[in-house]
This record gives sequence, structure tokens and C-alpha cells, in this order.
Amino acid sequence: NEAMATAAPRASSPAAASATSKPTSTPPASSPSPSAAPDAGGGQQQKRARAILSQFYSVGAAEGDGDGDSVLNLNGSSFDAESYTHGLLKTKKLTDLVAKDKELADEIKSLDSRMKSLVYDNYNKFINATDTIKKMKSNVQHMEEEMKKLRESMENIGSCSDQINTTLSGRREKIDHLATVHKLLTRLQFIVELPARLRKCQSMQAYAQAATYFNQASGLLVKYKHLPSFVRIHSECEEIMSDMKKQLYAQLLVTAPPAPAGDVTSISPMVLNFKQLEDAATVLLQLKEPEEELRKQFLACHSVAFDYLLMQFAPDRNTNIPVHEIAKRLGPPFFTQLLRTFESYRSIFMARDLEDDDINLENFHFEGPAWDQVFKFSKTVFEKYLRAAHQKLAENKSSAQSVASEEVISCLAVVHDVSLQVNRQLPFLHIAERTSDMISSTVLASVEAQFAGLHTVAVDGLTQLNTAVDDHTPPDTLAGQGTDDHFYAAAVARFAQELSDAFAQAVQKLQPFFNPNTKFLQQFHMQFAANIFIKLQQFFLFLDQLFTNYQSGTGDKSGANSARISPAFALALVGVCQRIEGFLPDVITLVRESFSAAGTEELVKVDELKAVFTATSSRLLQMYVQMEGRLLSSFMRKALETNNWLRAKEPKRVGAGALFFLQRCQEAHVLVEQLLLEHVGGSRGGAGGARSGGGSGGYGTAGALFFERKVDLFARVDFSRTAVIAAITRIGLKSLCECVRLCTFGRFGFQQLQVDLAYIKQGLTNILGLQRDLVFFFEEAEMNARCRCSDCAPISAGVLQLILTNKPAAM
Repeated sequence: NEAMATAAPRASSPAAASATSKPTSTPPASSPSPSAAPDAGGGQQQKRARAILSQFYSVGAAEGDGDGDSVLNLNGSSFDAESYTHGLLKTKKLTDLVAKDKELADEIKSLDSRMKSLVYDNYNKFINATDTIKKMKSNVQHMEEEMKKLRESMENIGSCSDQINTTLSGRREKIDHLATVHKLLTRLQFIVELPARLRKCQSMQAYAQAATYFNQASGLLVKYKHLPSFVRIHSECEEIMSDMKKQLYAQLLVTAPPAPAGDVTSISPMVLNFKQLEDAATVLLQLKEPEEELRKQFLACHSVAFDYLLMQFAPDRNTNIPVHEIAKRLGPPFFTQLLRTFESYRSIFMARDLEDDDINLENFHFEGPAWDQVFKFSKTVFEKYLRAAHQKLAENKSSAQSVASEEVISCLAVVHDVSLQVNRQLPFLHIAERTSDMISSTVLASVEAQFAGLHTVAVDGLTQLNTAVDDHTPPDTLAGQGTDDHFYAAAVARFAQELSDAFAQAVQKLQPFFNPNTKFLQQFHMQFAANIFIKLQQFFLFLDQLFTNYQSGTGDKSGANSARISPAFALALVGVCQRIEGFLPDVITLVRESFSAAGTEELVKVDELKAVFTATSSRLLQMYVQMEGRLLSSFMRKALETNNWLRAKEPKRVGAGALFFLQRCQEAHVLVEQLLLEHVGGSRGGAGGARSGGGSGGYGTAGALFFERKVDLFARVDFSRTAVIAAITRIGLKSLCECVRLCTFGRFGFQQLQVDLAYIKQGLTNILGLQRDLVFFFEEAEMNARCRCSDCAPISAGVLQLILTNKPAAM
């Protein structure tokens, strides 16, 4: 308790000091000493100091009951230190009292330091104010003298001004009149000197200054043209300006320099003096020349420059330079020149419409003839650029040296970039759609070029196959020359392989257009894929039409013999159709895997195309059978009709007709073995199919076979090698029977016919086996010969066998 009691008076003194040590904005009014402070002992003065400090810092009740005048409020005006101390002793613990004591000590130190700083600052200000007052006192003494002198000077000036006004008041009107006359004389002097000024400007090519001079004086010249002197000056000026206009119009007539021969790799963009063109057009506009004609001539000179630049894309230029390299060289200068032309045109003819350089061209409403002309010109120039690039890429599209797909893509990428730049700077042209059309048509042209190449391979390959088959002479197996060397099979297989390889190459060349890394082409993938599938189907239909043209006699365009084809080539076409029918699914699968796109799978139907080639090969096979059969018929008819069967000698060897008949059948057998693929396209039964079966070789069943069924010689033929040879033989044997019926035979003539029939029958049996319907033809021929024989004495079996076993005589 004693410690608390001793602490109370000590705490009261700092509290009082705290209240009096608050800084104030009012500087000390009496002593400049920094140690001056209010007397803490005076109660009234202490309250006044507290009130001033509280008012300055806007201090409110912070402690106690919230009343600003409470005796417990440290910042209040009624603060009582003793009551505050006793209150703390009653309510606080010892630790809280120690903390409060420390807090109050820190506040006292802080307030004391702040008080000292404020006193020091105020003292410095007071000293400065004192110095300023001293200086003002010294300056004011001289200022009164200066003001007195200024007052005297103003009075002198006023008196002088009044004297001048009094003196000049009578001459003022005359001075005004003389000033007006001087001004008029100056203008007249300008008009008199105007022709000389205009000539000087013309010689210095200062056309804009000359136009300014002429426009300034033209009003006076027209106004006073009734005066003779003005008439002369006016006519002279008009003559000078007319000559100047001709010179300005000549600057708007730009001609391109001649292009060098050969490649134009050294040609740079045509250098246009834009400043000169702009100045010429601007001066002519100032001279009130027709604006529409000026716009046309201004754009015409720029059109010449663009044509000269696009010359690098000409089909007969830069043939040894890759197209994408030409596009890279041409793209930046073309874009720069197009933008520069538009800006130049805009600054001359559309300055009133577009005074703000930051105007949004995309949303600007374009109207008026000036806008129409520059819009049409800019769009035409860009379309020329697209057209030139497209033509350069499409040249020689059907040749083997057509532009590679990678090169086409590189060139199109440059065109696409140029289009984006133009669209950003000149959005009102709306060239994005036109660029897309150009890119699409260029790629479709590449697709067309590849399929045109396939057409060429097919036509040239069939022409070469026709020539090779017709020029080939098969070995004579009857003369002991050995078997054929499979020439026909190799020729047809070679053509089919060339066609298949051409397909693979075409697919490989078109694949880069579907590269996922080529972003600007992705939007066209479906269109390209659909076009490829359509072209694929059209190509197969073209092949079918080509075979049909050969069948009808219009397929070979080589010369006068285009109306007919050889039987061997007809059968070769059958083999080609069968092989195409075989690899057709693989080709379509390859195309689908390489150019897959949604919605394009059903554009090519394999089954329908296979059915088309099956029908065509069937017609060609029927054609071959008929051609070969008619050839046998024609020869047998000639052989029978040219021989004198009544006076024939005793037979000792096989006749020439029988030898040819069998040899032709053996050659057809070799040809069919090489070219015809059995069981391709399914079974096609028919009345003319192979009819094999048992039966004896006797002649007693001829009548029964005749009435058993009717033999159809021209029925549809099966895709069987035996059936094809049998159908050919039936036609030849039927002609033999008919010709025998028209001949008359003697004894040895009948026997010679027996030998020939036996020889043919033996050879056909070795080739085809025993065919019942063929046996019928042999029996019918011998029966007809018996009826037409005057001395029918058949040859003995022994003699017949002896003749057949001997080596036949050469034909």
C-alpha cells in the first residue's frame, strides 16, 4: 500500500505534464526561447492549454464514463490526477498498474519530444518572419520614389497622346484612303507579275505553288476581264496553266518498262513515285479538273504497276523456279503496293470522308463514286493476283511434270498469308471468301491433274497393249516351234500393274493436302475427299466406257483401221477387265484410308463398279468368241469352196484347211489360257456353255442329237477356258457343215473330207476332251458329205489311222 501511495503523486505529475505538453499550431507569442512553457501551477492557464490542445487534436472522451469533462479523462478539461490514481488503485491489479505506469511514461516521453520539435519549428518560422519584415522596411522607402516617377511618366504619355490625336485628326481619312490604295496597288502588282511567277514555278516544277497563285488571282482576272490589260494577263496565265496541266497529266501516264527475255527473276516491283503522283493529282484537283477522270487515270497508272509485278506469275515465265519461291518473292511487295495505293488514293480523293486516321474501316459505311472506284480497283487487283497464282499452279496439269503437291501447298500458304494481311488492313474488300474459292479450286485442279494423268496412263497403256498384241506372232506349235512364251499374259499383267502403280502414285501425291499440320486447308478436307471419291468413280466408269468404245470400234484412234480390233486384243481387254475387277477393292480401300472424311464412304460403291466391269468383260468375251468363230468360218468356207472335191486325188495327208482350223484352235487355246481368269465374276451359265459328257465317237447318234436339243451358237459364254474354246469351235464346225452341204464330192474327195474331220476331231479331243455337241457337228458334216457324194466309199480305218499318225504336211 505504501508503494501504491508513493506512486500516486508521481503519476499525477506526468499526467499533468502530458496534458500541457500537447503540440499546438499557435506559435509562442512572447519569448522566442524554446524552453518557454506555460506555468503548470496556474489552474486557469492549465485548463486553457488543455482546451486548446484538445480542440487542435479533436480529442474526445477516451476513458472513464465517456464525458469530456470527467475528472477521470486524461484529455478532459476537468481531469483530476489524484482521483484518477485512486481509481486505478481500486480497480487494477499490481501487474496492470505497472503496465499502466510504463505506458504513461512512454506517452510522456513521446509528447515531450513532439513538443520540443514544434517549439523549434515555430521559433525558426518566427526568425524568418522577422528577417522578411526587416527587408520589406528597407525596400518600401525606395518604392515610394519609383511610384512617383511612374506617375509622372504616365502623365507625360497622356499629354503626348492628346497632342498627336489633335494634330492627326484632320488627316485620318486621307491616311485610310492611301492605305486602301496601297493595298490595291499591291494586288495589281501581284496580278501583273503573275505570268512571270507562274513561269518560274513551272520551271522549278513547283506546281502546287503555281496553282495557289493562280487560284488567288483567278477571281480578279475573271471579274475584270473586260479590261484590255486584264484580258492579256488572263490569256497568258491560262496558256501557262494549260501547259502545266499537260505536264501534270503526263506524270499520271505511267508505262511499264519492257520485260527481259527468259526468266524474270531479276525483275523487282515497278518503282512508282507515289509523292509525284499524289502531288500531280492534288494540283489538278486544285485546278478544278474533272475528279472522276483524275481518279481513273490515277488508278490506271497503279494498275500498270500491278500488271508488271504479276508478270512473274505468267505461265511462260520463271519455268525453272519453284512456284512457291515466286510466290514468296511476290507476296510482300504486292501487299505493300496495294496498301500504299489505297492510302495514296484515300489521302487525295477521300480526305473529306476519312479525316481521322484511326477510323474503323471495317464498320465504316462506304458510299459515293470515289469509294466505288477504289473498291472495284482493289478487288480487281487482288483477284488478278489470285488468278495469276492459280494459273501458274495449274499449268501443265495433265503432264508428268505438273507442280508437286508440297509446292502447291507452300504457294497457297503464301497466298493465304497475303490475304489475311489485306483483310486486316482493308477489311471492306471482303476477300476472304474469294481467297477460299481460289485455294479450293487450285487443290481441286491438282486432283483433276492427277486423275487426268490416270486417264493418260489408261489410254496410252491400252494403245500400247493393242499394238503389242497385234504385232506379236505366236509360235507355230504344229511346226515344232515350241510353246508360247506367255507374252499375252505378261503384257496384260504389265498394263494392270502400271495402272495400279499410277493409282498409288496419285494417292501419294494428294495426301499432303490432308496433312493435319496444314491448318488453312482443314476446312476444305471434306470437299476435297468428296471430289476425290467422285473422280475415282468417274475414272472407273471412264475405263468401262473406253472398253465399250473398243468393243463398238471407236476406241482406237490411231488410224484408218480404228473400226475393228483383233480377236487377241479383244480377249486381252477381257483380261484387263478381270484384273481391274480384282484390284478395284484394294484401290478403293487405299483411297478411303488416305482421304477419310465423314459422309464420303458411300460415294463409291464397290459392288456396283464390279458389276459394271463384269458386264463389260462378259460382252468383250462374247465379242472375242464371235470374232474368232467368224474367222474360222470364213477360212473353212474358202477352203471348201476353192477345192474340186469331184476330182480330188486319193488322200495321203491332212488337208491345209484342217491344219489351219486346228492350229487356230490351238492358238486360241493358248491365248485363253494366258488371258482368261476362271471363276472371276461368278458363274454365268448359258446355252452356249461347255457341255462335256460321255458318248462314243460313232456316227449313229447324229439324228438323235439333232432332235434332242437346238444348239445356240451365239449364247452367252461362261468364264471358263474350255467353254470359250468350245464356243469358238462350234461356230467353225457349224460353218463347215453348211459349206459341205453346198459341195459335191467324188470318191477321193469324200475320203479326204473324212481324213480332215478325223484330224480336227482328234486335235479338239486333246484340247477339250470329248464334247457331245461337237461330236454332233462331225457326224452332221460327214452325213451331209455322204448325201452329196456320187461314189461314196469310206476310207478304211487302218489307212485313216496311218495318215493321222504321220507328220502332217506343212500348210
